Amino acid sequence: YQRRVRGVEFEMWGPYRHSTELTIFQNVVSGESIKEPGKEHIAQVLRSVSYFEANILETNEPMVVAVGLAPGNFPLTKALPGWYSGSWGYHSDDGHVYEGMGTGRQLGPKFEAKKTVGCGVSSVGEVYWTIDGRLIGSSVVKATTPLYPTIGFDNLGYVEFNIDGPFLYSRLKLSIRDHQLSEVRYIANISTDKPMYRPGDTMYIRVVTLDATNHMPGILSYRLDVQIKGPSGEIVVTNAASYSNEADGAWGSSWTIPDGTAGGEYSIDLVFNGPRLMGTTTRKFEIREFQNPKLNLQAEFVRKGLGPGDKAIATLSVTRAEGGIPSGAVVTADARIDGEGVFNGQTTLDATGNCSITFNLPSHIKEGNGTLTFTVQDGGVVESVGKTIPILLQKLDIRIYPESGDLVSGLNCGLYVECFTPTGDPADIEASLVHCSKDGLRSEPIAQIVTKHEGRGKLQFVPQPKLEYFLQITKPAGISSLFPLGHQVKKKGVVLTTSKHIFKDYVELSLQSNLNREQDYQIVLSKREITVASTIVRVGNSKPLKVLLYPPPSIGDGVLRATVIDLITGFPLAERLVFVVPRPTINVSIKASRPSFSPRDTVLLLIKTTDQFGLPVSTNVGVTITDKSVLEMVENRKKAPRLPEMALLESEVLELNDAPVYLKGDSKGDEALDLLLGTQGWRRFLFFKNKDDLYQFLTDNPRAKVVLAADGQENFVSSPIVSSEEEDYEIRTESLNRGAPLFKSKSSSKTQNRKRIQLPQLKSLSRESKKGKKVTIVRKEKDREKERKSPVVLARKKEAAPRE
Repeated sequence: YQRRVRGVEFEMWGPYRHSTELTIFQNVVSGESIKEPGKEHIAQVLRSVSYFEANILETNEPMVVAVGLAPGNFPLTKALPGWYSGSWGYHSDDGHVYEGMGTGRQLGPKFEAKKTVGCGVSSVGEVYWTIDGRLIGSSVVKATTPLYPTIGFDNLGYVEFNIDGPFLYSRLKLSIRDHQLSEVRYIANISTDKPMYRPGDTMYIRVVTLDATNHMPGILSYRLDVQIKGPSGEIVVTNAASYSNEADGAWGSSWTIPDGTAGGEYSIDLVFNGPRLMGTTTRKFEIREFQNPKLNLQAEFVRKGLGPGDKAIATLSVTRAEGGIPSGAVVTADARIDGEGVFNGQTTLDATGNCSITFNLPSHIKEGNGTLTFTVQDGGVVESVGKTIPILLQKLDIRIYPESGDLVSGLNCGLYVECFTPTGDPADIEASLVHCSKDGLRSEPIAQIVTKHEGRGKLQFVPQPKLEYFLQITKPAGISSLFPLGHQVKKKGVVLTTSKHIFKDYVELSLQSNLNREQDYQIVLSKREITVASTIVRVGNSKPLKVLLYPPPSIGDGVLRATVIDLITGFPLAERLVFVVPRPTINVSIKASRPSFSPRDTVLLLIKTTDQFGLPVSTNVGVTITDKSVLEMVENRKKAPRLPEMALLESEVLELNDAPVYLKGDSKGDEALDLLLGTQGWRRFLFFKNKDDLYQFLTDNPRAKVVLAADGQENFVSSPIVSSEEEDYEIRTESLNRGAPLFKSKSSSKTQNRKRIQLPQLKSLSRESKKGKKVTIVRKEKDREKERKSPVVLARKKEAAPRE
């Protein structure tokens, strides 16, 4: 084939090897000479190569072309890149990437002659491919030997090999993958051995620090203190945590609660002298006097939203604290509403320890304060559990989130809805979407919504301009109020949607635009600071465009952000969150050496970890031994998450309740996870001029450290423009909703913040004026004759949510 090296062309048919080493983490390599049998080729390699392009000029059909990387000892015949261990290849016949084995996975489209295929390695250790300058997808490099640009044919072909540039693919314009924050990102996950304690008990605390990108253990060498705060936020005690093992990123601490400690809700925070970008969660626990129950009782209402005259169905699950099921035990149920008894009856537990009761609510309810009490008699043991009846009258807290940020006229838009009772508990509703004319007449229902989990649901509809839309509650009965959406319909824009709840090997999205002309957009799939997949598409005012993105298995899992970027302005236009199932999975089984033990016995636990194929795999395992009866004293939805939910979900959402549901892997769990990300996920943007401003912001708002998005001059396509003599503006933001500005997770319904910022924030804040915040901009200077580009640093804020 033909190869261009510093303007010198070599032409040769047949197997050919040239030593252009593709180093990953070095900047300079020395010149070298290569001798091939029969011919001698000399090339001076003055710098390492991290990207190359192969322009496929001619091929003899049928033919397979493979472009990728291979070690120096890769065979020159009878193999294509990607088939042998230590090599990677993107193949033309099926669009698959082969990663050192004979079977591949879908990466992108098929390609043929007259295409330019690029391949490169980023600073985060991933190999990526492009076609005609557009990013296709990536894989992960785990190389222990030097890698070389490699192209393979199974027939005669003619190719131009470009390692010097200029390239069709411009990383400055199209990617942010090589520009990370200077510090490594870690997330600290806190867990306790149980949710509540008595004075005199010893609390055991574990802190697991994981890399925010790949969830690998964080090896940290600095002091970490565990800080216990009381019910009023006062610091009760600060203890130094110690490494259990430096290699597994786990810290341990304990606290013996003094006698006489006041009861209430306490919290655990971390204090450390380390990376400024260490994100941490806060774990809450309770201190009070209690007796360990003999029975574990969990009561639930089938529907978490009831109105006057509705039929209520409640379930009860019972097990014995020492093990076993009290089948046949007598259960008495007593329901009271506004101080009056409305139901009293008896039933028995079945062989699984479960029972249910049904009763009707009164047709007229004044205040709606209701309680259902179950009393279980198991021989000489009598214990009770109470549950608030979820009665909904006229007062509801409904929060509404467009799927990708905006409602756009004429496009099929998704709408996430979240409903709460006045006390903050989730409420289940059924509602119709209607619009009202100026004379107050309501339209026929446009769409229907039924909440599925935690008071969350989703509907689809096509909004029209100049119409006001409302939710009309149909169940429970008796709610006459209309709830406005709180989002204006934009005349022009784009919408990013998906019909799937979760994804495995690839992410499938749908992009719509109502512009009259075709325009190029970049769709970026990112995980915190790192772009894991990206592509450029052209969309006009036509049917939705299907977009497939292929994130690499090692870092492209968990919660990812799909963002649509305007290639003209460089600003994000639409965004939604998606969840990619981790690959590979790890299965953990725990088995005791005997079925039962007596006090003072030595217990032997057998713990086995296997991969998705059932083969043994080496892992780090944390074990907690605690009294299950204490765990069962907490309502299921309020239980602390396990480490998988902590690492994959907790830092990505505002509130994580009913955590065990989301990663179960069934259809209900997948739908609940999508609803969680659509309502509680972090999105939208705040811009900062430099790192100092960003770090000051992170100091003032620690919660933002777990959701930081990106950094550097190459954030998206271009940077906002400011004058050479920086102009000062005063931005006064007014929060109108519970999702308060500047990452504050709790605030009053109306708070104010004043900041001195620079012009790069103006466009972002003006966009936010339509997202639930009033923005007033006062210009201090008017001289804007000289303009220049300025780098920005990007962080995310929780999308504003209307509160009714």
